[in-house]
Amino acid sequence: FQAILKSPVALPLSRIDSKTETKKPVQLPTNIVMRYCPDGENSDAQNVTATKTRQLSKRPLLLMFAWLEAKEIHMEKYREFWFNRGFDILSVRTLPMHLLLPKLGGRNNALKMIEFLANHHLVYDEILIHGFSVGGYQMGEVFLYLQENKDKNERIRHIYDSLKGIIVDSLVFAQDCPPGASKAITTSPIWQPMLEKTIDTFLKTTKSFTYNRYLKVQDIMFSNETKLPGCVLHSKSDAVSSITHNIELFNGWKSRNPENTELNCWHDAAHVLIYKKYPEQYAKIIDNFVANKTTITKSKYPKSSKQ
Repeated sequence: FQAILKSPVALPLSRIDSKTETKKPVQLPTNIVMRYCPDGENSDAQNVTATKTRQLSKRPLLLMFAWLEAKEIHMEKYREFWFNRGFDILSVRTLPMHLLLPKLGGRNNALKMIEFLANHHLVYDEILIHGFSVGGYQMGEVFLYLQENKDKNERIRHIYDSLKGIIVDSLVFAQDCPPGASKAITTSPIWQPMLEKTIDTFLKTTKSFTYNRYLKVQDIMFSNETKLPGCVLHSKSDAVSSITHNIELFNGWKSRNPENTELNCWHDAAHVLIYKKYPEQYAKIIDNFVANKTTITKSKYPKSSKQ
């Protein structure tokens, strides 16, 4: 088994999982949550209880990278969206300290997420990503961790190869961190400018291990070396997410995968509120993207959105 783990060559799941006992479940921190689709057909015991051997999941998995200081009540609306489409969901909330101390925060979140999936009793072979705002930074940390470790561990290689597409909503880029992070924490006309200046000063002082880290993981995300299908969602009235950088991201992805990359722009939706303001449009765009641009086959569609 150790020889299999060390092999960089892709092997059938039956060779690495059917007789492999699961290890003790990885304990996730409170900001990382695994939830299972509550539908009737597939919500049997194997999907909620660890079994003696790893099994191929009947459902696809969504990796959800939430915005800064996201509240569970708001994240739950997006979980319901994806549950209606048959996805299990592994979500992560990026906290201010994870962003300000990236190697201790964001990097550790990435390690925990991948370690959890690599030792989970269910093996997912269809994984979709949905990132919001500064969650794009955390998404980049996961991509970086996968790239650095995919040739060292066969289970991590399988996770990497199972990625089928990326959806980004109101993404905040490294260059926009001070205004983006401060506005995510407070909208007070008094405190927000002060906090923005404080964050800007902190990043300049700690550039070698904060800002430079943001740029590194952002470059990984921009490069999209696996040529994943991509869907960029943003609004022109978003005061936090840069239009210029969203278009730059789209152009970069399109150069790698022109047939399966799309850009969708609204004019009057606030930061991370596109779905709230335009729920039907949002759902239709995402359903079309998943159905026509990705190779995901295990998802389902609500009757109102079915193609």
